[in-house]
Amino acid sequence: MGFGASRNLFPKDTLMDLHVYISEHEHFTDFNLSSALFWEKRDLVYGDWTSGENADGCYEHFGEVDISQVRNSRNSGGFREFLRGIEFGIP
Repeated sequence: MGFGASRNLFPKDTLMDLHVYISEHEHFTDFNLSSALFWEKRDLVYGDWTSGENADGCYEHFGEVDISQVRNSRNSGGFREFLRGIEFGIP
């Protein structure tokens, strides 16, 4: 049993936006809640391996996250991170 040829899902140079949300809720759906947005990177170019601080296609973001007393008192092991993933924008 063989597999067909692989191909990229997106054409090279497709513009994409990255949104990273952090929430204490296991099922996060409130993507309009700006306080949950941890990092936003707009106009990333699919297939661009030369952008970024080190010209290697990589980006980093550092920040502090407050963990509420409710989660700490439950001894739940901290908070869960949810990535919205990539939202696509084709000009």
